[in-house]
Amino acid sequence: MLNAKTNIITLILGLAFIAVNLYKLPYQLGKAEELEEDALQIMEAEAYIPEGSTVLPLNYSYHWLHYHIGLYLAADKDLVVLDNYEAYAVHFPVKWKEETWPQNSLGDFGKSHRPKVEIAAYEEYSGKTVDCVVRYGHSYDMDDASTLYTDSLLAVEFYPAFTSDDKMVEVHLRKGLSKE
Repeated sequence: MLNAKTNIITLILGLAFIAVNLYKLPYQLGKAEELEEDALQIMEAEAYIPEGSTVLPLNYSYHWLHYHIGLYLAADKDLVVLDNYEAYAVHFPVKWKEETWPQNSLGDFGKSHRPKVEIAAYEEYSGKTVDCVVRYGHSYDMDDASTLYTDSLLAVEFYPAFTSDDKMVEVHLRKGLSKE
């Protein structure tokens, strides 16, 4: 008797789980379409970045699924993207070389939605040049000290090469960059 009741309860719970997921499916599909658009914007920006560039992605979005959106930049092109979460985590086999690890000197770009970056300090520490900065979700209405500092750094050392139609994605290339 107990086994029959357990089977009925399991069946009811299973059907309820399926019903709830079917009810939520249109919402989830809508969100998936929005996120696809976000990823496509980043992929469009990739076309403006020269092959072999070292790219600093800055993410100003608070959406948790945007956390690593800058990594899409290297999906179809040979780029060094300085935000490699696998290289930071202990459970992945990929590791940063100590002398090029960006978190040692580049600033808080991997942890902050209003990053203050220290590009010159990173370049001196690592011997590597940051060729490109890509910003996602930045707005020129932001007026905190870190964002204003980064804005001024980009204005002096980089030039805007691309801005998406909705202004969510910006590509800034190093002045004097000559890659083929």
